[in-house]
Amino acid sequence: MKVKIDGFEYSCDSAERTKTAVILKSHDKDGNLSTSSFSGMNVVETAEVIEGAWEHDALAEPSQADRIEAQVTYTAMMTDTLLEV
Repeated sequence: MKVKIDGFEYSCDSAERTKTAVILKSHDKDGNLSTSSFSGMNVVETAEVIEGAWEHDALAEPSQADRIEAQVTYTAMMTDTLLEV
């Protein structure tokens, strides 16, 4: 996969975006893992995946289903009707 950060393209095996950093993971030909981390609010907000997809993206908006589930859980907790599974 490829990730673009501050105008530079980086190749990696996987990429993760947290709220404070972009973390790229790659394996060399011997299978050794190397990790690169880029931090800074501007870096995190403007980083983009060119090929592939984020392994985890903390900046992604929650889906409508996630929002409904959160509201239902909150309401159940506040009304003491939360069912344990």
